[in-house]
Amino acid sequence: MFKNYLKMAVRNLFRHKMFYSINIFGLAIGMTCSQLIMLYVTNELSFDRFHVGADRIFRICMTGRIGGKDLHIARSVRPMASTLVNEFPEVEQATRINRLPIVSVRVGNQNFVEKQVLFVDDNFFSMFNFKLSEGDVRSVLAAPASAVLTEETCRKYFGTSQAIGKSFEVENHPFKIAGIAKNPPQNSHFHFNILLPMSSDPSITSRATDWGDNYLLTYVKLKEGVSSQDLEAKFPEMIRKHVGSVILAATGRSFEEFEQQGNAYKVHLQPLVDIHLHSHLEDEIESNSDIKYVYILSVIAGLVVLIACMNFINLSTACSTMRSKEIGIRKAVGSGKARLIGQFLFESITLAFLSMSLALLVTELLRQPFGSLLGGSLSYAFIGLPWALLASTGIPVVIGLLAGLYPAFYLASMRPVAILGKGDQKIVGKRSARNILVVFQFAASIGLIICTLMISQQITYLLTHDVGFDKEHVLVISNVGNRISGGWKAFKSDVMGQAAVVSASIATRVPFTGNLESSTVYLSEGSSEAHLFRNLDADYDFTRTLGLELVAGRSFSPDFGADQNCVLLNESAVRELGWTKAVGKTIVCRNNLRLQVLGVIKDFNYESLRGGIKPLAIHLGAFGDWILLRIRSTNIHDAVSIIEKKWKEYAPAAPFEYSFLDENFNSLYRTEQRLQGILCFFSIIAVAIACMGLFGLVTFHAETRTKEIGIRKVLGAPVASLILMLTREVLKWVLLANLIAWPIAWYAMNKWLQNFAYRINLAIWLFLLSGLVALAIALLTVSWQAVKAATANPVQSLRYE
Repeated sequence: MFKNYLKMAVRNLFRHKMFYSINIFGLAIGMTCSQLIMLYVTNELSFDRFHVGADRIFRICMTGRIGGKDLHIARSVRPMASTLVNEFPEVEQATRINRLPIVSVRVGNQNFVEKQVLFVDDNFFSMFNFKLSEGDVRSVLAAPASAVLTEETCRKYFGTSQAIGKSFEVENHPFKIAGIAKNPPQNSHFHFNILLPMSSDPSITSRATDWGDNYLLTYVKLKEGVSSQDLEAKFPEMIRKHVGSVILAATGRSFEEFEQQGNAYKVHLQPLVDIHLHSHLEDEIESNSDIKYVYILSVIAGLVVLIACMNFINLSTACSTMRSKEIGIRKAVGSGKARLIGQFLFESITLAFLSMSLALLVTELLRQPFGSLLGGSLSYAFIGLPWALLASTGIPVVIGLLAGLYPAFYLASMRPVAILGKGDQKIVGKRSARNILVVFQFAASIGLIICTLMISQQITYLLTHDVGFDKEHVLVISNVGNRISGGWKAFKSDVMGQAAVVSASIATRVPFTGNLESSTVYLSEGSSEAHLFRNLDADYDFTRTLGLELVAGRSFSPDFGADQNCVLLNESAVRELGWTKAVGKTIVCRNNLRLQVLGVIKDFNYESLRGGIKPLAIHLGAFGDWILLRIRSTNIHDAVSIIEKKWKEYAPAAPFEYSFLDENFNSLYRTEQRLQGILCFFSIIAVAIACMGLFGLVTFHAETRTKEIGIRKVLGAPVASLILMLTREVLKWVLLANLIAWPIAWYAMNKWLQNFAYRINLAIWLFLLSGLVALAIALLTVSWQAVKAATANPVQSLRYE
């Protein structure tokens, strides 16, 4: 029986090559898309789950409200870890991490720049399940001058991963390698190249009991059976006990009075496995992804594979009607109903498995390119999982059953006389289900086109939005560790003497680098109401280099010695303080430092346009981690070469690494740009699959109406009327698909745009354009076959009548 089923399936495959090719390749494309996105989703959901006891590991985060502004910070105070271990028996252990943004590393006579250097406590490897290839996890970080390097970093520095005992310098401080770690897994929410002991960081050891500064990332592992909610309920008393004195010193009010003013200071436990997809706090150790994009891509995958499945079912049921006479003859010569049903289901499931096999092959070919498009790598993390095996075998079976059930039971149930006597007319008339599927396919495709256009418009708007200053042609150089501190003024004077350089400045923080997130509490003089401002230190030429506009007062100037105790505020900060005039007034920050407002800067965007402009205070400082140079646009390459030459003269041991401010700004929207590319890709795929199905259906309908078309031509029907007859039904269903897709796409895009403080309006022309594009594609798809059928010689279709 099986051999007979296979023989019939192969015979029908070659008899209707076009229909079956469209069916197999259309479904394979849809399955490929869904598998690629499934790889991405499973990788995203696997983050940090490789740690032993990951469900018991939490990060300590701080939430608060100061001056009417909410505060959500990923970091906590220095003594938090020891306090939790000492005061709460529910805590098994706690460890701390401090990530350095960028450091200089010296190995012999070679200099390097590293961006993933962490100070960690000595129990780091007992908390996290990162593997050591060499060294003892209990002692590698015990000595203050010890260090752990990854295998890749060792090869980069020493040419080999066998580097135990070798020495190197980090910011001129010597360290000796005590352990070699395997490269951190890609699905970790933080990564490292070098680990240094926390005991070697003077900013930690000198202020070990400071409860006034959220400086470190603190992780805790709870004991088995401990409820995180029950432990969190005990935290308010701990905060009241340890933070109350800090608030009293800063504001002159008790903790109770601080809370009565509407302020808040709380800490909570954030599950480790939730950080990558659910955390968007200030001072994150690395940029996280977003669960919303997992949902979006999952929906896209579902839509594409659903379109492909509907296409497969549609064509399978349509193609089966062409076999009605075959079924009638087989039944007339004695074939049983069960065998006919088995034949249809076998053929349908076989085609589905062929599509799945082809999809697996194409998925492997596209896995790495697709991973690169998403900004990472995709691995088969789900291989071996029961649900994955069930999906890979169950999906083709389900699709095959859905596609084969209608013809199997309907045709196999008909009496031979009904089939052979009336031909295909009765069967062909059952098209309502197929029309519904066509409508759904194009509604989904139109929705994807609208979303792609909307996202493209929003990204263009963000990238071209006026941020309040001139971000073009500003070179940013890392000066972390003050590597050029001894000669900064001489370096600045030297480069300013070059015709290619317009202005230069040094600052502790720069726009669009993510390092302006941390905030400081300020009070206006004579008031105990606290306000939360972003802040940075910069030299005299900061406002001129960036092209910031002053709306009141003046900027820092070396002609006035008293500027050291002054501050510049942006307009948002002035509004936050409730002032109408700010110049000459005084604000107070930590340690009762009193600062006079020297000038007010017009609001400018220094962070992502997803959020609004926050209050900002700029202090005068003579050093910083970043150097800004505005260069002339006439010859950028020569300007960079000149600056690099001067840099090497003043900092020969420090690598010259730079970026442009506008590039940093554009990189803030990399996630949205990737989403745009993915949506564009899958929109094309969805439309292509829908059109393949539409082409097959029109071809089928044209073939079933060949005699009708021939008679109409003999009776004088013009070609144009025949083409219209074959295409008008398609146009009707595509127009209906627009009416379904528009409100759904409007709702989805309206929700997505709410993530941005600066956003476009939902323009009606984008919806109309998407509908016209879908309509034009549908017409192009069906017109060729319609013209072919309408212009065929009627003698060919009527010669046997």
